[in-house]
Amino acid sequence: MAQDMRLVMTSEGRLFKEVFTSQEVTESLETIVLNKVKQNIVVITPPLDVPVKWATDVRFGFTAAPSGAATVLPWMAAFRLPELNFYTSWEQQGNKLVPTFQEGATDIDPASLGALHCPIPNNVELWYCVECLTTSENAYLFVLIPQEEPGEYRWRLLPVPNQFNDGRLCQGTHDDLDGNKPFASANAALQAWMTSKWNTDLFSRTPGKPERFRALFQWDTDGKLIEQPLSVWRDNCNVAGNTSNPLINMFLDIRIKEVQAEAATENATDETQGSEQEQV
Repeated sequence: MAQDMRLVMTSEGRLFKEVFTSQEVTESLETIVLNKVKQNIVVITPPLDVPVKWATDVRFGFTAAPSGAATVLPWMAAFRLPELNFYTSWEQQGNKLVPTFQEGATDIDPASLGALHCPIPNNVELWYCVECLTTSENAYLFVLIPQEEPGEYRWRLLPVPNQFNDGRLCQGTHDDLDGNKPFASANAALQAWMTSKWNTDLFSRTPGKPERFRALFQWDTDGKLIEQPLSVWRDNCNVAGNTSNPLINMFLDIRIKEVQAEAATENATDETQGSEQEQV
C-alpha cells in the first residue's frame, strides 16, 4: 500500500492538496461490481474509462438476479456515440446525397454500399443502450436534446429506420450476451450494431418518419452532413417514454440530472468570470 498525493483545483480556482493511500487491485472491475450486486445493491456506474472503439462514454447498470434465476445477472450498458453511421445504399438527388434504404429481404450490391457519417452536435447526446435480462435482451437508441427553456433537457427518438416507437432497435437477438461478462458482451452488441446495414424496416410504414429523417439528415455531394439547428432536432425527434427496463430508465433519469448539474456549474462559472471582468 503506497501513499500518493494529488492537486485538485475547484471551479472557483481554489487549489487543494489531497493525500491518500492507494493499493493495486488484482480483481477485475467486473468481479468487483458483480460482487456488490450480489449483495442486492443496484449499481449505476459513473463514466468508465474503458476503451471502446465507437463510444466516448460508457455506463453500466446492474441489479441482483431475481430468485430462481441466479445464473443470469440482469444488467444494462449505455454507450455515448459521437457519430452515427448509415451503412446503406444512396444516390445523388440534385446537390444532396439521399439514402435509399432497401427492404430487409432485398439483396444489395456490396459495391453500392458506403457509410453516410453523421457527427452528433456537441450539445446533443446520442446513447446506445443494451440490456441483458433473465428472459430477453433488447437494444435502444436515445438522443438527449436541450429544450428551449434553459436547463431543461428531454430524451427523444431519432427518425431513423430499424427502430420501434418505444426506442427499441430492430437488431435481433444476441445469443452471446452473458450476465457474468457484461463488458465484453455489451461491446460485442455495440460492434454488431455499428457495423450492420440499415434497411426500411419500421421506416416507410411509420407515417411521417421518412420526411422527418430527410429534414434532419442531409448530406452534400462530398458526403458531409449539413448541420441543423437545435430547433430542427427538436421538431423531428419524438419525445421518448419510459422503457420496460428499470435499469435503463434509472440511467436516463440520472443522466438528465448530471447534464443539468453540469450546465448549472458552467453557468455559475461564466457569471463569476463576468463579474470579475466587470470589477477589473
